[in-house]
Amino acid sequence: MDSPNEIRNHPLYPLVRKMLVEERQAPQTVINQMITNSVPVETAQKIVYQIVQENQLEIRGESPQQIEEEEEDRGQVFLLGIFLAMVLPTIAEDSENYFMITLVASVVGAVIGYFYDRRAKILTAICGFLLVFLYPIVQTWYLTGRSSYINYEILLIVAITFIPIAILYFLLRGIFYAKK
Repeated sequence: MDSPNEIRNHPLYPLVRKMLVEERQAPQTVINQMITNSVPVETAQKIVYQIVQENQLEIRGESPQQIEEEEEDRGQVFLLGIFLAMVLPTIAEDSENYFMITLVASVVGAVIGYFYDRRAKILTAICGFLLVFLYPIVQTWYLTGRSSYINYEILLIVAITFIPIAILYFLLRGIFYAKK
């Protein structure tokens, strides 16, 4: 009984799945109960391991749909927050406290980034801070010496700021937070 199909066809599979997924019993408790009822240790472990692998989200109490909706909501909040944090320094460009407003907006970007990603919180916070902090700098650099600009050029400024930080984020996330 080594293949996943053989394990799924075992007569105890539905009962063990019910104990693990629906009743939320601990895997070791289920294995011990199976051993007590004369099931060989290796068989009990294989069945429990297979069920845990197949049903990790349900065992943790999360359905794939819940996780997808939560990630979508977090993505929308992240984009809205970063957008607002980038607009704030742009609006206050002529203010005496421009640098302070940019720093506050950058901290807001870092906080939003921190709560965006479950696994890479620090990395996302750093990238959120850099994105919001560098945007006014890139904007000033791009618009220096120009008397007018087309509104679409602002999207170019966002891209010039966003693309290198996104590349940095994905490279570092792949290096430090790769699934093992």
